[in-house]
Amino acid sequence: YGLGTLTLIVGFLILYPGQVMSGDTIPRRWCDILWTASARVRRLGGGQVKYIYYGLMAVMGVFGLVVLMTLDTLAILKIGGVLMNVGLGASSLHALFVNCTLLPPEVRPNWFMRLGVIFCSVFFFGISGIVFYSLL
Repeated sequence: YGLGTLTLIVGFLILYPGQVMSGDTIPRRWCDILWTASARVRRLGGGQVKYIYYGLMAVMGVFGLVVLMTLDTLAILKIGGVLMNVGLGASSLHALFVNCTLLPPEVRPNWFMRLGVIFCSVFFFGISGIVFYSLL
């Protein structure tokens, strides 16, 4: 009885900080993106950015509760896996585009590296398609 309780406490102490950090990362990134990309948002002033951050945090919290109440655990994991693979495929193509357009020509990746990144993207999009197809 005592070791089971201790195991739960240790597990909580290990998992809790990581989940808090993950929960903070998403709204913080989107807040930074909005602040950087939108002149309208920057006109709010530095002290008002908290409304954007906490608004995004509230939306994410409500969305998380709705998902937890409407979907079963395995479906949430499958959808999360598909979305993460789509993100990896898209970010690899984005990195390739940025490297091939913004870097000076002498440090741009060669054709072999470009081909590797394209195959990486095809792999992640392909895995996403297979799992998405299996969900239907």
